[in-house]
Amino acid sequence: MSGSVRGVLRGTANALGPLLLLFTWLRGDGGPLLLVAIVAGLAGGETAFRFLSGRRPTPYMMMGLAPLLLVQYSSVGDFRIRLACFFMLVYVLAAACASLRRSVPASLVSAGFWRLWALCFLVFALAATALYARDIHLSGDEPHYVMIAQSLAEDGDFDLKNNLEQKTYFRYLPVEIPLHGTVHEGRYRSFHLPGLSFLLLPFYFIFKLLGGLVPGNLFFRLAAAAINAFFALGLFYALKALWPEKDNRSLFLFFLLTFPLVFHAVHLYPELPAATLLIFAYLSSRGQRRGLLLAGTLLAAIPWLHFKYVPAMLVLAGAVAVENWRASGNVRDRARKLAHFLIPPAVGALLLACYSRALYGSFNPTVISPERDFFAIPPGPKLETLFSFFLDQRDGLLVYAPLFLLLFLAFKKEIRSRIRDFSLLAAMFLCHVGFHAFTTVRGAYSPATRPTLHVLWIMVIFLIAYYRRAGEMGKVVFRLLAGLTAFATVWFFYYPLFLYQPVTRDVSERGSSLLYFLGSKAVNLTGVFPSFLKKPNSGYLPNLIWLAALAIGFVLYFTRRSRRYTAPLKRDMAPLRRDIAKLACRVMPFLSLPLLFLVCFFPHVQLQTRYSAAGLSFYSNSRNFTPGRERDSFKVRAGQDYDLFFDLEGSAARRLELRLINPEHVAVRMRSGRQTLLAENRLPESRITVLLPALKTFSLGKRSLVHVGLESQAGRGTVFFWLEFQH
Repeated sequence: MSGSVRGVLRGTANALGPLLLLFTWLRGDGGPLLLVAIVAGLAGGETAFRFLSGRRPTPYMMMGLAPLLLVQYSSVGDFRIRLACFFMLVYVLAAACASLRRSVPASLVSAGFWRLWALCFLVFALAATALYARDIHLSGDEPHYVMIAQSLAEDGDFDLKNNLEQKTYFRYLPVEIPLHGTVHEGRYRSFHLPGLSFLLLPFYFIFKLLGGLVPGNLFFRLAAAAINAFFALGLFYALKALWPEKDNRSLFLFFLLTFPLVFHAVHLYPELPAATLLIFAYLSSRGQRRGLLLAGTLLAAIPWLHFKYVPAMLVLAGAVAVENWRASGNVRDRARKLAHFLIPPAVGALLLACYSRALYGSFNPTVISPERDFFAIPPGPKLETLFSFFLDQRDGLLVYAPLFLLLFLAFKKEIRSRIRDFSLLAAMFLCHVGFHAFTTVRGAYSPATRPTLHVLWIMVIFLIAYYRRAGEMGKVVFRLLAGLTAFATVWFFYYPLFLYQPVTRDVSERGSSLLYFLGSKAVNLTGVFPSFLKKPNSGYLPNLIWLAALAIGFVLYFTRRSRRYTAPLKRDMAPLRRDIAKLACRVMPFLSLPLLFLVCFFPHVQLQTRYSAAGLSFYSNSRNFTPGRERDSFKVRAGQDYDLFFDLEGSAARRLELRLINPEHVAVRMRSGRQTLLAENRLPESRITVLLPALKTFSLGKRSLVHVGLESQAGRGTVFFWLEFQH
């Protein structure tokens, strides 16, 4: 085929794909918001990657598959979600084989300290606002840190008794919370260390000064953004220190804008503040201008945030102390520098012991923490906890940020030799992760991946080092996993509760909410990914498959001979290798098409609770849709949307006859696909009669289903309406 013919076919596919996408949007009722997002994505994607100027497969070609989204059409809401998934994934697959053609403005590199901080704070502030708009309140340990700061600001003490009894925390939290701590000599003492509360003190004074002008939930998310913007700043300077001659702007912004950093940065947990101290202590203790007194002071503050950060701190402290003691110079100068570095941590430890004695009755600060007797735990649960940090589908990195699985590839000799202080960074990373796994402590009601957050900056350094030394296929895999990480981040903003996946001993549900959302009854994604709950896991097959596959992959990667030993052979094979790389980059998007089919072309419908009424069999997953006292009647809470899926083959009747009783005059509407069954109204009673086979049907596995959507607006307080199924 001549080049001109290929050019015409390529141009036709690139033009036809977006047209078919817009046709699908129009036919399926995609909505104006999604149209704006599509147009913006088309413009932004072409500006950043210039797909049309290259010869590789473009996202526009894959957009020609969009009409397949209409084949299994369940509801307008489901269609819009699948269309959004489709649009993002075609860009993820195409961008994996491309590279950025438009770089980040150079002003990011030359910007001063506070301008960079302002940029990071702006990004996190927008994330905080998004969580506030989605009605995400302070949860888990967060309000307890604020309550300690409140007690210090208003009462001048650490006794939380009056705060809990008088519920003073209602100023920033709308629900009651129990004591996180113990009662010592009649005083309520928290088992949370006060370091984070000390940081919140000035913000609490500002909060009182504003007098409720900014809602407490939003204000303290913004406070977290202000505090954790320093972590992002430290990450930027660490990358700049390690690779001063390289352009790290695009990669830095990627990690700034995606999970886990952008979400954890707006939560009040001590991981990032402790990591900030560790980063700047590392930077202060390295290089030509070493501020050992500053580094020691920063390290001294880390135990006040939590004891679990001490192992990584001790590794850095030991390395700096040994290095400075072995440095050239007379003994007096070395001893003076060492004293500058070690005295602040010693003073900090002494003060912490005095704090523990005054409040908890013991000079041993470990009495503050509720965790005990880690040595009695068998090795098996500790090993499973280690695996869970990276692979568990509820709180590990695999599902939420798969890019971070590549960090271990940086341990190969030819890559680690290019990382300054690799041994020190790897030791801090392994000590923190290993100690955390040794305790078997997992996340409760908090965003996923918290156990590895303290060493996130080290993981980012390893990932960037790998990317810079990777070959063409390695870069393709890196960009593909980075795209999937960004894809997950978008859905976390859509529904942040996907992130809050407890994995305590009381939890028996293995499935990730995100995987339930992206899958269906026909495509069970949760059964494909690993799970390491705190219960027997030896018989869970996906764990064995993933561990075996990763082990084989790592063995093949690390046993591959380095470039130094294969240089003569590589020179001879260079043309063939280039041709294979080009072919792989062109084929990669098409090999990933099954991902599109699994996520996009099956309705995202989970059938859970089955009901029978008036000869009809249907499913509803909401706990606010419950059977009423009368036969074939259901009590429905107003203010939510409900999805009813009628099983045609499992129903004896074919006619749906509904009587809607609405004594509170709630605005109610019913739809099936794009067809309106009941126009929005507030009438006290409405009746609907329709033949179910005449409505839009879709298949889910072996079931033929009809969707009926029930949309209701909230009333004053908690109000209900009733549905009666009639024969």
